[in-house]
Amino acid sequence: MENIYLKFPTIEEKDKWIEYLKEYRLDNSKAKPLSCTEDLNYEEWLEKINKESKGIDLEEGRVPSTVYFLMDEERIVGNLSIRHNIDNDFLSKYGGHIGYGVRPSERRKGYATKMLYLALEKCSELGIEDVMVSCKEDNIGSAKTIENNGGILREEIFIPEENTNFKKYWINVKESLIEKKKR
Repeated sequence: MENIYLKFPTIEEKDKWIEYLKEYRLDNSKAKPLSCTEDLNYEEWLEKINKESKGIDLEEGRVPSTVYFLMDEERIVGNLSIRHNIDNDFLSKYGGHIGYGVRPSERRKGYATKMLYLALEKCSELGIEDVMVSCKEDNIGSAKTIENNGGILREEIFIPEENTNFKKYWINVKESLIEKKKR
């Protein structure tokens, strides 16, 4: 995993992203990584996420956020969204600061743990000291990913809209990064 890095999406990844979305939705037809489906207008989406990362022209209920692709060399293996704050009901209730997903064919290979670590580095750069990350109660892999990055389970809540329980974790960014560097 030496050629793993986060990359802000550019026009060069258009075809790779559409391929990624197709694979993701073959695995789960309801999935919308980063709120996208295969028929998205990629150029408009790029403009939107660029503005969102700067907090410009935010739609109602949205907060500034930055999107990244997790790249393994030149292949997209994951997607990530870092919300600069969680100042709305959805995010503070269970959405959290960080949302991520891994390409179905690349799951259970350590990518999510690495991606969350890289996300914590970005949170540190943004001045975010503590982050909330959540996952569905039955998502054991995501729970392990969060715990492997210093996540402390603070609460489990039932979300009627999702008809499931969510685990809410908090991670102290500085402590997590220091601990990971020791290993």
